[in-house]
Amino acid sequence: VNSVIAAGASLAQPHLVKAEQYNALVGIDNIVVLGDTQSGLDWLVDKLNRLYPDLIIRDGFQDNNAGNNVRALRGSISQSHRITKVIDPLSNEGLGNEDDTADSKHTLVIALFLNPYDWVALMHASQQSDEVSWRDYLSKEWQSHANILEYRASMIKSAVIESMDREEVKLVIPLKYEKLLDSFGNFDNYVSSSGTSASELAGIVGVIDDIQSRTGLRANEAAGWKEPRDHNLFWADPIGCDGHVCHPKIQALREDAEYISYINEHADWKSEHLIGYQQMMAPKQAVERIVVVGERHSGAEWLPGPISR
Repeated sequence: VNSVIAAGASLAQPHLVKAEQYNALVGIDNIVVLGDTQSGLDWLVDKLNRLYPDLIIRDGFQDNNAGNNVRALRGSISQSHRITKVIDPLSNEGLGNEDDTADSKHTLVIALFLNPYDWVALMHASQQSDEVSWRDYLSKEWQSHANILEYRASMIKSAVIESMDREEVKLVIPLKYEKLLDSFGNFDNYVSSSGTSASELAGIVGVIDDIQSRTGLRANEAAGWKEPRDHNLFWADPIGCDGHVCHPKIQALREDAEYISYINEHADWKSEHLIGYQQMMAPKQAVERIVVVGERHSGAEWLPGPISR
């Protein structure tokens, strides 16, 4: 929002200016969301359709290799023009170059992913693999890849790096699903320019803000995203939950130190960095028993009492 206001600083009410006046500089006419179901792909596509009814919103590229996500990304790629600007989610700085010499469709790509720890757990649960341990699940081949973590790394690189090289793509915004769960952090500043009766704004407003600041596109004010939470469809479900029903495996694996350590060791963190993910610390194992060893006159026979209290 701030960059859009700065661009229209001479205007008394910059938030009332038609989006097309700003968007003419970029000309975004469609949004492609890349990711998978476990990362909230269907949810975000639905919400973007409500927020930007005048744009075409898709869950993959439409080309000769039609198909969702990774398969669709592997279409013909021209290296003659690089017109993409990728935003690094950790530094908030642009990556790559811009070249306005190519006349093409103007596509905004949102690469939506869930953190690798919860994503693997959800994939494991969705495959009804309770009889297969998480270690065996992570070790088996997955869709022409050595394992599911290698597949995930390929999917991330396809969503971010390969889509950068498509001529029609103007901007790639990597998005962590977790960002959709938290309240929008710049609430006070946003209310001052837009106005809302809600006490907090949904996390998706951060996505709205990113899109507006980089393209000038404004979300549909009548879509309901500024309504109070009880009447607002734009709050994302917690990870592993569908409404009020949550899968118990997610929390169990979050507390499994061996599982967290395995992901830390085997995930491709260069790829995870493209979305903004970093390693988390493994939880410390719970202590079930304390054994006191010592000589008879050293106080060893006395110490268990105070410890137990």
